[in-house]
Amino acid sequence: MQKQLIRKRLTNKVTVSPRKLERTPEFSVIFIPRKLGRKSKSAPIYCRLTYAGQRTMFATGVHCTLADFDAKAVTINGQPDQTRVLQALKAQAERGFSDLRVTGRKISTSAIRDLALGKTLTFEQVPILVVAFKHFLDERSKPEVQTGDIDLDTHKQHERWAIRIAEYFVKQYGSNCELNQVKPADAKGLLIDLKQQSKHCHNYAEKIVQHTKRILNYAVEKEWISRNPFMNYRARREFKKGEFLTAEELSLIEESRLASPVLNRIRSIFLFQCYTGLAYKDVAQLRQSHILTDKETGWQYIKKEREKSGVTQIVPLTPQALAILEHYREDKDCKRTGLLLPIPSNQKTNGYLQQIAACLNISKIVRTHVARRTFSNLLKAKGMDVKNISVMLGHTNTAMTERHYLDISPAMVIKNMQRVIRVAKLKQA
Repeated sequence: MQKQLIRKRLTNKVTVSPRKLERTPEFSVIFIPRKLGRKSKSAPIYCRLTYAGQRTMFATGVHCTLADFDAKAVTINGQPDQTRVLQALKAQAERGFSDLRVTGRKISTSAIRDLALGKTLTFEQVPILVVAFKHFLDERSKPEVQTGDIDLDTHKQHERWAIRIAEYFVKQYGSNCELNQVKPADAKGLLIDLKQQSKHCHNYAEKIVQHTKRILNYAVEKEWISRNPFMNYRARREFKKGEFLTAEELSLIEESRLASPVLNRIRSIFLFQCYTGLAYKDVAQLRQSHILTDKETGWQYIKKEREKSGVTQIVPLTPQALAILEHYREDKDCKRTGLLLPIPSNQKTNGYLQQIAACLNISKIVRTHVARRTFSNLLKAKGMDVKNISVMLGHTNTAMTERHYLDISPAMVIKNMQRVIRVAKLKQA
């Protein structure tokens, strides 16, 4: 029921609640006489309002001699009517300040002046937290899809995250949670909630918390809150090497023949990823224009900007990879879309891969990204230079490749040591 309410507020017409400030600096009302000239015996009295670095001065319409005016007591000797005017202005200014503070509206010295002078105010209003998320989706996420900064899938992910983040804050502060109710401690609280309740891994939960921080930055830009409560939060990523298949496990998939045509198709596409190192999105967008031929060697290769980062990756096509592309050349779905491989959604593909792993008694959790790590580790085991592996994966530096994609096994270290010993013996001979 709560999730339905949050979803409704994210999609429905915007409603708003009054602005509230987090702190209340000192407010002062001072009356200042201004002598018009040496010959003038009377001086006009001005009222100066000061609050949070703001200052507004206005004429009270009261005149008196400097000798008769007592600024501290706000009295004019011998002029009770004029004294009452000044004291009434002060009382109205202080009452106006108090009203603004209690009702949570934006406090400004110009607004207090208008209240002191009896004017009716109209205030800019601030959306509650759930509606602020909708503003962010409409004014930030959607335009980024149109400009090409993010794709539609990322925007949909932002929509899902907005619902999940809102669930946490509604649970903490109620369905009408205000932006300024969010506390710095909620960053850690949200992280724990995402890991415990939604069973997200640490790094994915951190991504959602960082996205929340971005939304709160947007709220600061809109002047809905004065500071970002997540401002000092720093994400702590856990660096873990992901799963990859051994040469034996890859051979098992290569040699398998599955009864289901759908599973056989997913098997072929997964193997293509293992032969090329392409991520799911890049395989899903692969077209004939991405296949080029080297003039010197006649070798065909993929040259394509990664969908995720825009970095160009260059991947030579092995005979096995070319055979898979040839197999689907006449596929009706490929002809209709202009794509080289008929691949379903990432979620469906991962589900099918788990079925394939179960059929072949592979205990590892096999997903599309496992193919990318399998590709890099098998090449490294065969002696491929890390720099070339990095180029084929579309990484900007080898550090990323080594940290996230390569697993240094004892066998690899031993082989390198054996090679060093052989070279040393040859030099001695």
